[in-house]
Amino acid sequence: MLKVVLWSLVVLCSLGVVLSDSVLADDDLQAIVASAQGGDVQSQLILGNMYFSGEGIEQNYQQAAAWFAKAVQQGSPDGMYALGCMMAQGIGVDKDLGAALTLLNEAGKAGNSDAYCELGMLAESGEVDGKPNYEVAIGFYGQASEAGNGDATYALAMFFYNGQGVDKDLKTALEGLEEAAKQGSLDALNTLGVIELNGEAGDTDPEKAINYFKQAAEGGDAAGFYNLGMVYEEGNAVEKDLQKAEEYYKQAAELGDEDAVAKLQELSE
Repeated sequence: MLKVVLWSLVVLCSLGVVLSDSVLADDDLQAIVASAQGGDVQSQLILGNMYFSGEGIEQNYQQAAAWFAKAVQQGSPDGMYALGCMMAQGIGVDKDLGAALTLLNEAGKAGNSDAYCELGMLAESGEVDGKPNYEVAIGFYGQASEAGNGDATYALAMFFYNGQGVDKDLKTALEGLEEAAKQGSLDALNTLGVIELNGEAGDTDPEKAINYFKQAAEGGDAAGFYNLGMVYEEGNAVEKDLQKAEEYYKQAAELGDEDAVAKLQELSE
């Protein structure tokens, strides 16, 4: 079965911090620590992100939360967003949904669209009211989408695609998915590919579907590689090519896709 990525609560999205190497030289790390200790907000965010991800330093959620908190003290919207996400799920700190919502709202108002996206996910998942609140979720996703957040635009499109909280409307869903793809959503590219391959929007268009999957894969998306593997394994839309399928599954597996790992085992039997 081809993959349409379901929208789900995330722990922490990217803070826009890119480390050039997976392991920093000691001097580089010491410089970041010194700068963070000296009060540089960006360094505090980098160090928090490093501790959260375990990239360049031993993973430590408590330290991650502590450094994000220092950034919050200086009014950083990214710090508010990161710490709010951690508080919402009790990662590195005691779970405190009220404090998390406050931080995320403040971050959103200060221009962090990911914070509105997270608020939308919390409302959609039922974390806030004990049951899903699609109306509130759509409102938060809408605010994030207006700021150009592709993840939020994708989430809104999926409401219309699934008929969840709104009347099912494939035309509106497609428009939203295309906009989300332009905004950088790899999930949107995959979903558009599945729709084209299944002929949900009219005639089946394998070439267009494969192009969407390839764009997602080129962006480093595991589901894009997996879907390409499925296309070449099944041979329904293109000439069957198990060697190509295996290559794509391997790339998906390297990105952590467990279904791709299972597919590789099947092909090796």
